[in-house]
Amino acid sequence: MSQTLLGIIGLIGAACPVVMYYLLEQEKINPKSTLYFGVNGVGSVLIIAASVGQFDWGDIGAVLMESAWLVISLMGIYKVMKPKTSV
Repeated sequence: MSQTLLGIIGLIGAACPVVMYYLLEQEKINPKSTLYFGVNGVGSVLIIAASVGQFDWGDIGAVLMESAWLVISLMGIYKVMKPKTSV
């Protein structure tokens, strides 16, 4: 994959959580919605893809951090989508 394409993928990935945080601050999005967690998760995947696509060991911190954010996003999606149990 070309470096330019990987750079664009990384920029889109970085924009995802920034846009979500902006919308959250403007009270335009619910922080407990699948959209919020989903877009953040997609951003993590894109950043990981861009980092791995042109990997050097200096990228390991970004890959690990984005992997953690991806897991957190998936946990949030699971929590939002899991059926509610009545007591």
